[in-house]
Amino acid sequence: MSSNDQKTANGDGINWDQHAWLTLIREHDIKNILAHLEDNDDKQAHAAVTMCMLTGARLSEIPEITVTDCDEIVIPTHDDQSEDASTRRIRLIGEPLRQAKEALPNLPSPSDIQGVEKRLGELTEVLVARRKFKPTFAAMRHHVGSELLESRLDKDDIAYIMGHQSADGLEEYEQSQSKSNAKVPYIEPAHKEPTGNKGWANKKDSAPPPRPTFNQQSDEYQSFIESAHGFGFGAYLLCFGMAIAVTSFLFYFFIFLSVIDGLFWKIAAIAALSPLWVTALGYIAWFLWISIEFLVVFVYKEIRLFI
Repeated sequence: MSSNDQKTANGDGINWDQHAWLTLIREHDIKNILAHLEDNDDKQAHAAVTMCMLTGARLSEIPEITVTDCDEIVIPTHDDQSEDASTRRIRLIGEPLRQAKEALPNLPSPSDIQGVEKRLGELTEVLVARRKFKPTFAAMRHHVGSELLESRLDKDDIAYIMGHQSADGLEEYEQSQSKSNAKVPYIEPAHKEPTGNKGWANKKDSAPPPRPTFNQQSDEYQSFIESAHGFGFGAYLLCFGMAIAVTSFLFYFFIFLSVIDGLFWKIAAIAALSPLWVTALGYIAWFLWISIEFLVVFVYKEIRLFI
């Protein structure tokens, strides 16, 4: 077994064994290309090939793919036949979703995608020079469309997944080879009810309203962040002052106890002032809690925006 095959078998590479569309493009070629890209530390090309194989996105769409908190794959539609800017949302099920999220941080930028295409072309000329169907990005997308046509999916759903205005644009994915029982069980439109491998939602079901989005650059968001920071910092200062005050009180209280003669009078002083020192301990605990909450809620959440 070659080193590249061993890498795939050991799980270090991406396992494409169950990918339904590897018929015209050979499975071994895809594994070999991904292994070479990984060996060359070409993370951008590796991520782009992975995302194209999983979603069938156009080359120009790949750099702008995102994943929502609901694990929906959002793809901007770059259709030459439509001037309207739009996006499509698809759902990947199981292992493909993990692979897509793993590839997401390494996707090339729009300015780098042509370089990625060139490097892939140079690599395929070396690795699969004699193949009639070379695994270019266009061929990968064509394969996804072809296998979707052979699956049980409705053509309107296929058109949506592939970013076409209607099912009329699916003719380009038809191929002469006949396949039986071709299925793509892990990709579906996100506006349908989640189905996994148990079938598809009724086509007559109405799509739910789009999920609200939160613009982090909006004035409302910035005002909210400033108010939250002001409130948190004010509470922090208040607790800090209280902690200093009650700590000072406890310090002088114990000095006071040290100068009192007799155990009886010391116990009497502690009992008489018990509400005060219990309150003091409560303020210290409150200060510690607010400090931890401030660090976790405000600092951590702000850092997450840049991760």
